[in-house]
Amino acid sequence: MSTRVVALGDSLSCGEGVGIHVAPDQTWAAQLTASIPAAGLTQLSVAGARLCDVIDHQLPQALACRPDLATVLVGLNDIIRAGFGPDRFRADLIALVHALSATGATVLVGTLHDPGWTRPVPLTPRLRRHLGERVAIVNDAVRDAVRDLADGRIRLLDVARIGDLCHLGAWEVDRVHPSPAGHRLIAAAAVQALHGTDLPTPAPLPRHPMPLPAGRLARASWILTCGIPWLVQHGGRVAPAAFAMGFDGSTRGEPVHGGHDRGAIQPAAVHPPLRRAYSGFGEHAGKPEVARAFG
Repeated sequence: MSTRVVALGDSLSCGEGVGIHVAPDQTWAAQLTASIPAAGLTQLSVAGARLCDVIDHQLPQALACRPDLATVLVGLNDIIRAGFGPDRFRADLIALVHALSATGATVLVGTLHDPGWTRPVPLTPRLRRHLGERVAIVNDAVRDAVRDLADGRIRLLDVARIGDLCHLGAWEVDRVHPSPAGHRLIAAAAVQALHGTDLPTPAPLPRHPMPLPAGRLARASWILTCGIPWLVQHGGRVAPAAFAMGFDGSTRGEPVHGGHDRGAIQPAAVHPPLRRAYSGFGEHAGKPEVARAFG
């Protein structure tokens, strides 16, 4: 009998970003799946997805898959948008995890790294500090979801505390998305987090030397050909949040999305899976990708 793995989230799981592409078999979700005997992966993560997108578009499809293991890594696109509401984010995340676990699946929920220290773009000390505060809010919500639901099948993937992710070689040229080496580190931490569950025991992942980070020429090329064009096209969506954090440090606000009532996303109330792609915050829209375990 095969183990069904479903990955929900954003570009941190699917490996796609602005000018960034990590091969599907190199993503942490795929490497984790490959470590589990007779496992197959349904990749639902889409670049640019926020928590509301995961609930509205990915959750129905995930529930229809009847997964044995569901992974959730989301929040980075929420914290850079105006209207980020900490209380709503926490409530929606707990509702999402509850809906997945109610099917009997093991749920692996991930925290975020702090992109402020990698400095993907120049940040003022104030903006960097308040970005870190929003990351901390998301991570507290993730840890609360794992603790409050008090279910041994809900496991914490603490990406924020993976020590080797402090090396720039673990990040792509944009310093926002994990490199293949970074994905390996996250996958290895995921294997550790799943020990003691009812799933088949994942095989340990081999360690590899950390590659050198992208050099200045590669960084400059990415900024000119990808970073600046993206900022011109999408800056209006993130500028209000940057202004709010830089001006008064506000980490609160009314959520842009109306939110979800927990009862509305229980498995019995979910509609059949959506068949159309949806547009995320970034450059990409995607359909579910189904793959067997990568050997």
